[in-house]
Amino acid sequence: MFEYDPASALEAISVLVEKHVESDLHDLSYRATESSACAHAWVVVPSQSNSFPFVVFLHGGGQDRGAFLNEAFLLAGHGIASLLIDLPQARALPNFFHPEKDQATLSRTVLAVRRGMDCLALRSDIDISRGAIIGFSFGAWIGSMVAAVDARLGRAILTSGVPRMSEFWRASPHPDVAGIRDGLPSPIMERYVEASKPFDAIEHLRRCSKVRLFFQFGAEDELISQEYVRELLPYGIGDNLIKIYESGSHYQMFLNPDARRDRLAWIEDQLLGEGGLRFAAM
Repeated sequence: MFEYDPASALEAISVLVEKHVESDLHDLSYRATESSACAHAWVVVPSQSNSFPFVVFLHGGGQDRGAFLNEAFLLAGHGIASLLIDLPQARALPNFFHPEKDQATLSRTVLAVRRGMDCLALRSDIDISRGAIIGFSFGAWIGSMVAAVDARLGRAILTSGVPRMSEFWRASPHPDVAGIRDGLPSPIMERYVEASKPFDAIEHLRRCSKVRLFFQFGAEDELISQEYVRELLPYGIGDNLIKIYESGSHYQMFLNPDARRDRLAWIEDQLLGEGGLRFAAM
C-alpha cells in the first residue's frame, strides 16, 4: 500500500531561507513519485555542527507546513532537527464519490512523508536512525500510517487523532460533518466507508509494537469523542502514554501550552536521553 522505490529520483531542491542564532531554515521541494507534483517542506536544522536526531511534523486540517514552525525552532535550540511537510489533502474534503481516487491520494501523502525522510538521509548533519513523528488531527492520522511502515521512526506523538476516520464520516454528530453526510446519498457514503477502512489509524497502530507512542487529547474536543479515546487505551500501556488536557475545542487543543510543553519534553527525552526534560520548565 505504501511501498516505493527508494532509488527513484527525488529531484530535491533545498534553499537556505533564514539563518538564526540557533538554527537555519531551509525551503525544501522534492518529488514524492514520478507522476506526482513536487512536495514542499520546511527543514529546520540546528546551527552547530553535529549529527542530529530529527522530528517529522505533520499539520492538521486547514493548516499548512508552518503550523509547527515555532516548535521546530524550539527543538533546534536543543539539538533536534525538524522536517515540516505540507499536506495539501488536509485542506480538501475526501472524494466521497470516487473513494479509490481518495485512497490513491492518501497513499501518495504517506509516500511524500517517507520521501521527505529520504531527503533528510542525504544530509550529513542528520542521524536518520533517530527519528520521531508528531502529528495533529489529519497529521496524526497520516502519522500513524507512516510510523507503522517506516522503521526510521521509533517514536510518535499523535495529537487529537481519530482512530477510525471511516467511521468518523459516517457517524460523527458534529454539525459540519453531519451536513456533509446528509448531502450525500446513503449508498455513496457506505461505499466510501468500506473502501476507507484499510486506511483507519487503528489498523496501522496494531503494527507499531516497536514504536513508542504518546497520545494527546482534549477533554472538550468536539471532534474526538470519549469513545474514540477509550478505543486507543490499549495502546497507552507500558512505555506508551495517553494524556487528556483541558481544551475547549479541537483547535484549542493544538494551541494548548501544557500539551506543547509535554510534546517537547517527551521528544527531547526520547531522542536525547538523560537530561532531556529541560522543556518541562516552559
